[in-house]
Amino acid sequence: MINNVGILKPVTLEDFNFESIWEQFEVNGLGLLRVSQALLPFLKVGSKMVLMTSRMESIADNTSGSSYGYRMSKVVLSMASKSQAHNLKSCALAAAMFVHKPGIKV
Repeated sequence: MINNVGILKPVTLEDFNFESIWEQFEVNGLGLLRVSQALLPFLKVGSKMVLMTSRMESIADNTSGSSYGYRMSKVVLSMASKSQAHNLKSCALAAAMFVHKPGIKV
């Protein structure tokens, strides 16, 4: 299963918008987990789950700043994906993978 969803709403230090940041957390971080949890009962042993993200979650690769909500929401996704990979492996329901993508404009 490939789980890929996300929104990017530019948030700068000058135009800080907590509502926009929260919306990006809901979609980019928690939304992917909600989809994964909903589809988990349909995965067979040996299935693979791929959660997509972008390099913008990388602390080391942040050379431009801004996009606070997007960057932070993708870090949430990274941590959740890592935990989910451990949990799925230990219960032998499915294997989970975490993949970076270079950023695709839709």
